[in-house]
Amino acid sequence: MHADNVFKVILNVALFHGIHVQLSQEKFVRIFAFEGDLLVHLTIKLPNSNAADDLYNAIMNAITPDQDQSHPRITSQMSF
Repeated sequence: MHADNVFKVILNVALFHGIHVQLSQEKFVRIFAFEGDLLVHLTIKLPNSNAADDLYNAIMNAITPDQDQSHPRITSQMSF
């Protein structure tokens, strides 16, 4: 089996209720997440807007409801 331009990425950060995830410039998904105790900014570029929408929706669907959080919520508004 041969797959052209198929990549798999493991997003190894905790997803939690209140995490900041946004679509940006059609092909980008931006995430503010914790790596350990450090808040990091991740930008993922995708081949087209449909792929970006799919990734955004997959991340949002994977976030559990607001329950026992191991990290504090991001409450400030961030603009770009």
